[in-house]
Amino acid sequence: MPVVHFENLEVTLPDVSVEELSTDQRYLYEICSGISKGIISLSLSKKDPGKMSHARWLTTANGILRLYVSTEFPSTNLKVLTEYKWIFAHPENILLAMLADDRKHVRELGLRRILKYVPDEIRILKYACHSQAVERNVKLVTEVCGSEARDGFIRSRITSRDALPKFDTKREYFQVL
Repeated sequence: MPVVHFENLEVTLPDVSVEELSTDQRYLYEICSGISKGIISLSLSKKDPGKMSHARWLTTANGILRLYVSTEFPSTNLKVLTEYKWIFAHPENILLAMLADDRKHVRELGLRRILKYVPDEIRILKYACHSQAVERNVKLVTEVCGSEARDGFIRSRITSRDALPKFDTKREYFQVL
């Protein structure tokens, strides 16, 4: 299908090494970049988006985006569908697709990219299942209603616990007293 003049859509794509993406992922990344700029390169216009499989969102999104750039006067339905499929090109969805890739190095790259943007203040607490600590945190989470109030309450409780001295043994506790 030849590429025609089309209305560009704005999106911020993640900084990823295109060489490390699968063929379908690379095509999606490149066509999204082209739609964002309003220009599809000659080499991309000659590429076949591949056989569309409704079971795989990636090939479905590739086919719909290709149809969008190849239709001179897209219908309202095609525009709506394109904007809906455009959601798949959001950085978090490309990273999620990388996490689900069959190749280990692509999954590891996706994980590194995600961890690169995790703020330092976010702590992932590790507890054994059914431990006293888990029961304590379940109680802590269920004490307050509403997600915003709960978040603030939990953060303040953790901060106050961090301010208290920590003892590994009872002997250390009694030495302080």
